[in-house]
Amino acid sequence: MGGVGATCHSKCGDGDGSKDSMGEEPVLQVDDTAKASMEQKERDEEVKRKLTVCAKNLRTRSAKESAECWKKVEDELKIQRLIWQSLGLQRGAKHQGAAAMVESKLDFAIAQHKANIASSLEAIDTCFEKNKGFDLIGQTMETSMKAVKAAHEHSEARKELASILDKVAEEFGKGVKSAKDVDIQSMLDACFLEDKKFEASIKAVWKVAAP
Repeated sequence: MGGVGATCHSKCGDGDGSKDSMGEEPVLQVDDTAKASMEQKERDEEVKRKLTVCAKNLRTRSAKESAECWKKVEDELKIQRLIWQSLGLQRGAKHQGAAAMVESKLDFAIAQHKANIASSLEAIDTCFEKNKGFDLIGQTMETSMKAVKAAHEHSEARKELASILDKVAEEFGKGVKSAKDVDIQSMLDACFLEDKKFEASIKAVWKVAAP
């Protein structure tokens, strides 16, 4: 009987605190694994969220800058019309004709910039050409016209970067890195954000998502 008791004691092992195959330890290990997996999933989702937020912010800033620049052109044109009217009689028919051409092109550019930005920018370039030798366009008018061209360049760069961020968010956690060769600093420079904090936010999430 003593031998049987010893054998039972040895197998049960209740003296050293170990668990057999029916104990709780394997269950706890599964629970820990599930918890770690859940935490990783939450971290991945947060990275994706930040990427999409940055992309949306880029598009919003692009639209805002473009709208403000075109509004400035429209406001400056109102002033420029008065100047052309006052100088028209003094400078003769040739000057009046050139001014009318520039005015018409600017009216077209303002009216069409949302539907056909390429044609609007072409009209702006035509105005600069027509201005040569006539001095039709005042300095503030010229500055506002150049600003819409610059805003378009910034917009194109921001849209491109926003699309890349959306793509990275879609791929994140799947082992796909189609944007691994993207030079994020060059992209940010082209966007001309003038917001160091926002740039830092983009670079921080990029470092995690597309190292």
